[in-house]
Amino acid sequence: MPLMVMSFGALALGFSTIIGSYLMTLGKTRAVLGVNVASLIAYFPILLIFIPSMNLIGAAISKAILGFLMLTFSILAIKRYLQVKFDKEGIYKSLASSFLALIIVIIPNYLNSSLTLFPIYLLLYLAVYISALALLNSIHDYDVKLIEEFLPRRARFIASFMRKFIS
Repeated sequence: MPLMVMSFGALALGFSTIIGSYLMTLGKTRAVLGVNVASLIAYFPILLIFIPSMNLIGAAISKAILGFLMLTFSILAIKRYLQVKFDKEGIYKSLASSFLALIIVIIPNYLNSSLTLFPIYLLLYLAVYISALALLNSIHDYDVKLIEEFLPRRARFIASFMRKFIS
C-alpha cells in the first residue's frame, strides 16, 4: 500500500527532475537549489503531521506530497526564465478522462484480480481513455499528426484510425 501511495507523487517528481535539469542547462543552479531547499523546508512539517498519525502510510503520503511540491516549485522557478503556458482545458479534460478510465478499469480488476488479465485491463483503460478524450472534444487534428510522426511506419494505422474516430 505505501508504494502505491508514493507512486502518485513519482510522476510529479519525475517532471520536476526534468525541469530541474533544464534549469541546470540554462545555468540557473541557484533556482534549482532554491526549489530543493524550499521543498525540504516544506517537507518536514508535512512529515511531522502525517507520520505520527499514520505511520508508514503517512510517510508515503508525505513523499507523494513532496513530489507535487517539487513540481510546483519547479514550475514557479522556470516561469521566471521562460514563458511557459499550459493548456488548462487539455489538462482538465485529460484528468477527467484518466479518472473515468481508472474507475472503469478498477472495478473489473477488483472482481477478478489476475496478472494474466493485465493486458486486457491495459487495453480497456486505453480504449476508455481515448473514447473519453474524443467525447470531450479534446483530440484535435494536430494531435493526430504529431502521433503519426512519432509512430513507426508499421504503426501509423493507429493515427489513421484516430483520425476517423474523431471526425
